[in-house]
Amino acid sequence: MNSFSIKRLDIFDAYTERIKFLDTNYPDLAIIDKKSYYIALVNHCCLALKFKNKDAVNTIILYSKFIKMRVKDFSLFNIKTIFYIICSKINIKLFCRILNLIHR
Repeated sequence: MNSFSIKRLDIFDAYTERIKFLDTNYPDLAIIDKKSYYIALVNHCCLALKFKNKDAVNTIILYSKFIKMRVKDFSLFNIKTIFYIICSKINIKLFCRILNLIHR
């Protein structure tokens, strides 16, 4: 893989639709899906930064603002997941740059 295509971000349209459906019909499952959503956002943002794709990074920043988490939802997650979600909500671009530096 020598580049990062913005077409990879189509997954987040499906994620948001699925989370909206689960929020209305199955709220317990929606919490788990939101966790997967944020982890996928962080992973895709790290890849986009690695390949210097500014359009993809900007799109990921927009996607990171779509889904809201309630404080009580965090009780179901481990510390690492909580840290990932909070950092991605504060500044996903900076968080992913730090992760890329750590994983060099």
